[in-house]
Amino acid sequence: MAVEKKIIDDNILIIKLPARLGIGFKDEEFNEIKQLITETDKKIILNLENTKAIDSSSIGIILKKYVDYKNINRERDIVICCVKNIVKRSLDIIPIDKYISVFETEEEAINYFK
Repeated sequence: MAVEKKIIDDNILIIKLPARLGIGFKDEEFNEIKQLITETDKKIILNLENTKAIDSSSIGIILKKYVDYKNINRERDIVICCVKNIVKRSLDIIPIDKYISVFETEEEAINYFK
């Protein structure tokens, strides 16, 4: 199954992450997400509206990709949106919002880039 993605205004890539990140996460989806982040020159929104579970290693990988992405070009950015409560608790442990902006809705994330 391919990762769901769309482009907004030619400069924003929205990636909808799957239901599970970590345990039970499909390698082909994970590799596709890493490839999308690595190869794009667009600003990225990671939409977690469908994500019901995420583990600490997946959060670590998101942070690593964020740092790599910013090191390539300071104008690039990655944000997260549509986080459900159960996933939000996992993200709060890190706390990821000290590094990556987190928005309630996809619309808020898109407006952040405009």
